[in-house]
Amino acid sequence: MGRVGLVALLMFCGLAIGTIGWRRSLGLAFLLSAAGAGTVVYRSATYSRHYGITDASITLSSTLLLLLVAAIIVEARGERAVPWVPLFLFTVGGVSLLLLYWGDQSQQRAGLLLYVSALLAFGVGRWLGENATPRYEVLVAIGLSSVTAAHLVAATFQSRGELVGTSGDPAARDWVLNSHRMLGFYNHPSTLGKTTFLLLFFLLPLTMSRSRVARGSAQIGIVLGFIASFLTVSRANVAASACAVLIWILINRKAVSNGARIATAVAVGAATFGNLGAISALETRNQADPTGGPRDQLLSIGLHQIADTPWFGVGANYYSEFVGRYDPYAATGFPVHNTFLLGVAELGIPLAVVFFSPVLLTVMIGWQRWQRNGFLDARTAAMVATVPGTLLITLTGWGMLSEASLLLWYAALGNLATRGPEVLVSTDKSSNGDAAVPGTFSSHPDGTSPSVATMNASN
Repeated sequence: MGRVGLVALLMFCGLAIGTIGWRRSLGLAFLLSAAGAGTVVYRSATYSRHYGITDASITLSSTLLLLLVAAIIVEARGERAVPWVPLFLFTVGGVSLLLLYWGDQSQQRAGLLLYVSALLAFGVGRWLGENATPRYEVLVAIGLSSVTAAHLVAATFQSRGELVGTSGDPAARDWVLNSHRMLGFYNHPSTLGKTTFLLLFFLLPLTMSRSRVARGSAQIGIVLGFIASFLTVSRANVAASACAVLIWILINRKAVSNGARIATAVAVGAATFGNLGAISALETRNQADPTGGPRDQLLSIGLHQIADTPWFGVGANYYSEFVGRYDPYAATGFPVHNTFLLGVAELGIPLAVVFFSPVLLTVMIGWQRWQRNGFLDARTAAMVATVPGTLLITLTGWGMLSEASLLLWYAALGNLATRGPEVLVSTDKSSNGDAAVPGTFSSHPDGTSPSVATMNASN
């Protein structure tokens, strides 16, 4: 969204300081910037063409700067916002490989900074989830829904041939006018689709907030996000979002009424925007490219490279340069279309295991909490709902590692690694010996919800 979006973001979060405090306001600013409201603050003057997860040299964005400031301030107050163990292991291992094995190229330094920042984003996202207040929930629901609305407005103008939000980029012009795939304020349609999917990690739990404003804003954000994703004609992203909302409705009986409203609004919105050419564009794309390019060849090349350099990889953000020496696909910006395999190819198996540990950790925490407590809280239910979509996107593409998606993804994982406020589905006996009704809010004798009463025991 450029400087205008950044100014609006800072004004919104500045006004929020008096309501939720400095630390939460900075965390909120980071989330909004990661969702597309931010911009590049500094880019090296010696810019060269490069295909990778980030630029060819270190670039400072508002998202990265806000992340660093938020983490520093929270840690300075004696609260934990940094996952020190994986961050230490990854940083030491990554810097060692950078200096001793990879060759210390500018692309690798930029890539390593992005990977390290993602681990930091996981910690900040988890801190925000653990310290969420009702007022914070209202502001984050309004903020994320507003960013989504801005993307949708830009995508709507683009669908009518107006290049709003593209900054005159020739590639963006080609996406919009020739491929009929809308971008929002990004430079690639798939990025917008991934953003709207990742925002479900925050918005789905907020539909169960105690605040009516937060619930309503989250529901609006989900509907607008799905419509925006639909206009991108990104098949995996649209399917992932639809799958997440459907699973959320199925596992959450209390949300049936809310889910029905969401599903109805999504259906109506999709039908309305169908006359803008999105449906025909999707049909045309399926007919012209049913498999999404030479994915089998890309997979074979990626596996071959992993077999050649299994322990140390080819270097962070360096797949295109290294593999492109012998593979024309990689040389022209087509790496292995699998998020986890690309990470392994770049980092090597040991370092990739450390980096992807928050993904597995989030799933394990949610599963253990569900089994131990006998119910799904809001964020655990959102984790269950989004896992299939996450696998669909990560196993069929590499874009989740891109700078435009990675920090938001890991912050979203951190948010889901914490307990949500309410019970959604009960699978055990309540504390008074009566069976809790699935999908209802049951309480302990002191009036607190089971999730609140057992918070200390399960975290």
